[in-house]
Amino acid sequence: MLPSSNLTDHIHIVLVEPQDSLNVGSVARAMMNLGFSHLHLVRPREFSLEKALVTGRWAEDLIRSATIHGSLTEALTGMHDVIGFSSNSRPHRGEPIPLPDWVNQRTLSPTTNTALLFGREDTGLSPEAIEQCRLLVRIPSRAEYPAFNLAQSALIVMYEISRLQWDGITSQKTELPTWEQYAHLDRICGEVRSASGFHRCEDGDPTAAAIKNMLRRIQMSEREMRIMLALFNRMRVSLERVGS
Repeated sequence: MLPSSNLTDHIHIVLVEPQDSLNVGSVARAMMNLGFSHLHLVRPREFSLEKALVTGRWAEDLIRSATIHGSLTEALTGMHDVIGFSSNSRPHRGEPIPLPDWVNQRTLSPTTNTALLFGREDTGLSPEAIEQCRLLVRIPSRAEYPAFNLAQSALIVMYEISRLQWDGITSQKTELPTWEQYAHLDRICGEVRSASGFHRCEDGDPTAAAIKNMLRRIQMSEREMRIMLALFNRMRVSLERVGS
């Protein structure tokens, strides 16, 4: 039997646009096996409770209590960290971190909310979802066939996380900023770039995306976030005064 854990109590499994209710049920069953209790569905396609219950045996309460969101932004409200799972490299992000390396970093906290993002069965995480992630993590596999089924991916990730509590590993307890604070920092940073002329006019400015990703990879503490917000806000106000 697995021991109870405060770590899994603060981890949220977020399925972004799942297409098959049977997969949702399988994920829920794996969550019950390993002690995870927060399931979020973002814009699920024709979600069927009846189908989910077919593969989610013994996980009925968890499936019924799953939170369905109309947007990813809504699902990430109140989160302190966001980790995405993808096997593909992305522009400005580099190669995803192998799952064992990420787990061994032991950065998961038993006191702060962490969202684990899994994408659609056919295309994985969208570019928009990836933008919200502090880190991208991949599950090692054969190069000839790198993609795992959605439910398999979630099971492997949760299993590796659950091993932390078996080893009695003490996770960090540093207070982390919420994802709303990161969004606020993005807005202020954008205003500073605009006021200073450090931006491009066309849509999809790669510099903006690179800065956003860099600020997330720093993994600031909540106190450091408040300092960063104060700094950028002071810069914004100063630039506005110069402009006027």
